[in-house]
Amino acid sequence: MKVGFISDFFSSQLTGGAELNDEVLITYLSRKFDLIKIASQNCTIQKLQELDYIIISNFIGLDSNNRDFIINNKPYLIYEHDHKYVSTRDPSKFKDFKIPEQNLINLSFYKSAKKVICLSSIQVKILEESAKLNNCVSIGTSLWHPSSLQYIKDLDKTKNNKVAIVNSNNPIKNTPMAKQFCTSKQMDFDLISAPDSKQFLKILSQYETLVFFPGVLESLCRLVVEAKMLNCKVITKKRLLGASYEDWFHLSGDELIEKISEKVYNALLLFENTILENKK
Repeated sequence: MKVGFISDFFSSQLTGGAELNDEVLITYLSRKFDLIKIASQNCTIQKLQELDYIIISNFIGLDSNNRDFIINNKPYLIYEHDHKYVSTRDPSKFKDFKIPEQNLINLSFYKSAKKVICLSSIQVKILEESAKLNNCVSIGTSLWHPSSLQYIKDLDKTKNNKVAIVNSNNPIKNTPMAKQFCTSKQMDFDLISAPDSKQFLKILSQYETLVFFPGVLESLCRLVVEAKMLNCKVITKKRLLGASYEDWFHLSGDELIEKISEKVYNALLLFENTILENKK
């Protein structure tokens, strides 16, 4: 069975949360199917014609002709990362996350999917209430490789009694707000960054607390979940964390790692079985 995986970027080009998620899924499904990665901006109808099933990740680069062909000719699922159903790309701009009809976008693409697989239950709730979709399901987690979870588990988590703030120029990460908060509370903080995720986690593991105020509704928030796995306290806006709506959010340390490992296993099975349902 030939499965296409369409995304704007892959982990070899970018190491954001969506790309890290996708890489875990691609690795797993490549062992089950003949999987072909297709960059959205390089997609063609000829490539699409060869596929038996399609997984749509981030799709900003996918032009309307290709979208229409997929809707009308191919079974597909959408792996929803970051609110491409709303014009603002952020449901928190609206009271109670209720999106006005004029701000809903790409609805035919979402409605025609076999499933829209979301990272968190709050995403499903928003899509069901605002877009009236009935094909949404939450996996209640991001995806991590087992080796990545083991790496987090094995890190020395001895704390330095200091606060960590992510050093980022991305306005979504709200670094200035976190700095202002810590300064006003006279908290001893460091701005932390690293060239790759493993080095970043090693640095973060030394800190007592992470201060992070997301600028948008985070679909799950990989950063905060990893901080909690590292036994860091977290000061944040829970309303803007998809993870905070999950029943495991109170966990931390090894307990959380075990729970996430179980959730990831079930999530990967869901993707596999959704594809196989179509084959049957």
